[in-house]
Amino acid sequence: MTNTALLEPSTLGQRYVPLNALGNGSMCHVWRARDLEANRIVTIKHLAPEDLGSRDRAARLLEEGKILQRLQNERILRLLACGVDQRRGLFLVIEYFEGVSLSSLLASKPSVMLHERAFILREVALALAHAHRRGIVHRDLKAGNVLVGNGNPVPASVRLIDFGIAKDRNPGGLDVTSPGQSLGSPGCMAPEQLRGDHVDSQSVDIWAFGVLAYRMLALREPFPAKNAPSLAVRILSAPALPLPPLFGGTRALGKLAKEILQCLRFDSAKRPNNLDEMIEALAPFAQRARPQAISEGIRNCATDVRGDCTTATAPSRPLQSTPALGTLFARA
Repeated sequence: MTNTALLEPSTLGQRYVPLNALGNGSMCHVWRARDLEANRIVTIKHLAPEDLGSRDRAARLLEEGKILQRLQNERILRLLACGVDQRRGLFLVIEYFEGVSLSSLLASKPSVMLHERAFILREVALALAHAHRRGIVHRDLKAGNVLVGNGNPVPASVRLIDFGIAKDRNPGGLDVTSPGQSLGSPGCMAPEQLRGDHVDSQSVDIWAFGVLAYRMLALREPFPAKNAPSLAVRILSAPALPLPPLFGGTRALGKLAKEILQCLRFDSAKRPNNLDEMIEALAPFAQRARPQAISEGIRNCATDVRGDCTTATAPSRPLQSTPALGTLFARA
């Protein structure tokens, strides 16, 4: 990490004052903290106490830091520093972003219309496309790993977060997974991930983006199932449900529907090689997004303010209390 500050062993306790916990996952603890030296709010991410002696977990966190260092993009949280603390071991200092998770936004403000959803999706696609160009595969794209904040003058600021199980395909990149290991969120995992195949192709991210886009725009699950095991069986045995007829209403909607279903092709070789066409298909709708609609949704779930989060393994829940599909498309 040649361009990122390497902190002294005692720096974590002396320089950073913890303010509140942002999340405690199975691998890391995440805190909102004040950087006394730089006079700013930051996010601190460090190993869970039970994993302090785990070389594998430490290597994974270090790899995440290296990946963030490589990305350097306005739609991805920046790595500010890294170090080793005497009590908490390896830690990362990450840009703090005041926003809410996309999953919370959709649950608290389901009436956010097509254009606002398209804007957020396009921002996610641009962040993911940047990562792919830099040789990074996220491998855990989902609504919970997207943060949305107020934008000025754009409708919203969007950040793609949590590269904890990402794959760096560049020379020297470390593979933090073991053969046969399935990491990610079952509701967004591609068939090859569910099978435990060795995956380092961006096609798994393209699949996950297709799932996210389907859920946000069709207001239902592409692979309906009662639980995680039956969901895996459904993904491995049947195609996604057809999109609602309203997607054929205009040429622009038809193009968007085609791109979503292309992302959900069972054979990874038949999925798009990149998200360029998806970004283009979302543009006509994203351009009409209203900042006030997204801001209202953010205010409704303002208690879910976060900086970064850890990987979750639970399947994503279906969207609750969503408006009628015709209402969503009323301004399309």
